[in-house]
Amino acid sequence: MYFKVICFLFAFNMCQFANAETLRVGVASDLVTFRDFSMGKVECAFKLAGYDLDVIELPIERNYQSVQAGVIDVDLLRVEAAVKSAKNIVPIPTPIFSVEKWIYYRHKGSKVTPENMKSHVLIPIIGVHYYDKYKKQGYPMLNSVVALDSAFKMLNAGRGDYVLWTQDGKEIVTSLGLEEFIGQVQLGKPEPLYTVLNERHKDKIPQLNLAYERVFVRNDCPFND
Repeated sequence: MYFKVICFLFAFNMCQFANAETLRVGVASDLVTFRDFSMGKVECAFKLAGYDLDVIELPIERNYQSVQAGVIDVDLLRVEAAVKSAKNIVPIPTPIFSVEKWIYYRHKGSKVTPENMKSHVLIPIIGVHYYDKYKKQGYPMLNSVVALDSAFKMLNAGRGDYVLWTQDGKEIVTSLGLEEFIGQVQLGKPEPLYTVLNERHKDKIPQLNLAYERVFVRNDCPFND
């Protein structure tokens, strides 16, 4: 009898995965360069919760707008300020990971620090929304630029005083040959990055959060070879 129960449960789970609902997730090439990011872990967590993912490559800002409009179901790697600024979305409470944000400034200009940021002009990068909370607090900033390398080139040319990005930005500065001209200062504590879903999927959040805790907190994916 016990053996029959085990067989039934195994068959039920296999049937669940075989008939899994597919959710559309937007992934921006700029974001997947994060050294700690693993799309495989995201797919594992969703599969563990009973969902497949259809990965669609979209620009960062389009992902953000599309998940709010319900064009896609899932958007990745959003800071808390971006979650609060958005409409029609719900976050998975367990983050994918946390990032350290850094201030990048010109050596020829004034050194920008967390204490004097409000006296300087930010070059914001469209779609990332690291700057949302500073915008609400009245920090001066230029119009958003599309690409991170463009932001660093503008900074080096003196068109703005600083850029906000993770420590990975240092690699871009080096690739542009600007390491002698641009310095960096850490900004506050590491900030978590969340997965968000369109609000029509809010009933999926509890199960997805359990899966995220297993995969991202306990680093356990049962589908690994």
